Amino acid sequence: MPLRPLVCTFSVALAALVAMPSSALADEWMDEAEEDFIIMDGDAEPLAADELDLDDPDLMDEFEGLNSAAAANRSSDSDDFDFEDEEEFAFEEDAEGGSEPVEDFDLDPLSGDEDDGLGALEDAEDRALRDLEVGAPPPAVAATSISLSVVGKTPLSDNYIPKVVATDRDSIVVELPVLLGRSRADFDGTPYWLVATVTVDGVKVAESRQYVSEQSLAEFGPSFAFVKLLAPVSSTSGAAEIKVSKAKDANSAGQSLFRRAVRYSL
Repeated sequence: MPLRPLVCTFSVALAALVAMPSSALADEWMDEAEEDFIIMDGDAEPLAADELDLDDPDLMDEFEGLNSAAAANRSSDSDDFDFEDEEEFAFEEDAEGGSEPVEDFDLDPLSGDEDDGLGALEDAEDRALRDLEVGAPPPAVAATSISLSVVGKTPLSDNYIPKVVATDRDSIVVELPVLLGRSRADFDGTPYWLVATVTVDGVKVAESRQYVSEQSLAEFGPSFAFVKLLAPVSSTSGAAEIKVSKAKDANSAGQSLFRRAVRYSL
């Protein structure tokens, strides 16, 4: 029997049949289709579907064509179900012609080279630490031993040379060590005030008083009074005089022990 042209409804039905994944479902659908679909031959009378000769080679060729068309349709439709988002995983061409994936999101907000706020956090912590350090005392300076010799020295005598240890634009700082005793055994038993005055150009500009008793002296080692006074000066260079006295009370001038002069230059 020559191959007759198939009507549109029968072609669509056969394409759907080829695309069905299950052969059992295809057989069931084919059984129903044999009762419903017909074949047309131009202006001829319609023929029942069960009159088809399935062994006809021309009819099988037609089926193969429909199968190819259905496969092509499935291939084109598969593009509509592409779950790989091209915008999420776009590729950028680098300078050497290669490519690397660029993601539109970052699951780790603390990674990457962009400013993530950690710099501001570290700066705030640094400022807090600096604020704490402002009120903190300076680190302790390692103590050194007293290097003054007491060999052949008499307590409360002119034993050491005064020094200018600091200067400003119109003042100086003078320091003079005074030996109080080589040990507590040198104390005569009567408390006293050690008075030190600084005179510049014949004018007394500074004075200090230190109370000395038996308990003020070390029991075995030497004891000193370190007189340190700031003295205003009216010239860029000159001399200052230090006078050391021993007084019985806090108000009297006392008995002079010795005097020493020291030169200065601003």
